[in-house]
Amino acid sequence: MTEEPQTWHYGLVAELWSAGDRQTRELDFLRTAIKTYGEPVLDLACGAGRLLVPLREDGIDIEGADLSPDMLAGCRAALDRRGLSAELHLGPMHTLNIPRKHRLIYIADSFGLAGSRTLDELAFIRAYEQLEQGGALILNLEAPYALDDWPYWQKEKRTELPAPWPAEPRQWLAEDGTEYSSQVRLYALNPLEQTFELEIRVEKHHSGELVGEELRSLKGSYYFRNELVAMLEKSGFREVRVYGGYSELPATAEDEELVYLAIK
Repeated sequence: MTEEPQTWHYGLVAELWSAGDRQTRELDFLRTAIKTYGEPVLDLACGAGRLLVPLREDGIDIEGADLSPDMLAGCRAALDRRGLSAELHLGPMHTLNIPRKHRLIYIADSFGLAGSRTLDELAFIRAYEQLEQGGALILNLEAPYALDDWPYWQKEKRTELPAPWPAEPRQWLAEDGTEYSSQVRLYALNPLEQTFELEIRVEKHHSGELVGEELRSLKGSYYFRNELVAMLEKSGFREVRVYGGYSELPATAEDEELVYLAIK
């Protein structure tokens, strides 16, 4: 029996994502890719619509999918506020099965969070099946050696886990005046299996009063460039390009974020 993803994208975390960071550094790259590979587009792990909504505002034929009904509710609300609509599908990446095919699928900041390599491999297979011939899959990942977690790959450092909570929480202010704060820490790391577990602590305040708090966890996997390229090729993709961030420049050892473009 396959283990299901363990993520934290529910409840207050989903509220925080809907109210919080809306930066869209990926948009120019995605818009260029859409012109190249065409529509329709699928935002896989669309969350609260950080990228889906502005692309829909562009008039792009785009759908979204996410495993969290709470995140999809935030995406629908964001679309409604702008008088927009889009088909949204509930379910994890490894069970992806949407009636129509797509020319472009992208996964932004969400790959490797399924909790196991088996599910990640299934996600690539499902994405390949969901694409039309000649379509493309785009995803990004931080290089493991560029993460704050990297020192904990050493045996001596792992004895300090769980890591302490950050001294200063990140804070967000919603349009209705609700305040959210969050702290994330590394809870566990296995360098042999290349797996990690994170914890997030979220507080919600309104008019200066604490009205909610949650502690949630997330399990994921680390991937290096060559193994991810091999996984994509094993899934059937005929060409895989690796860029340094959201550019069209080949990745180098100096790049901390890698963007993969795989063509069916």
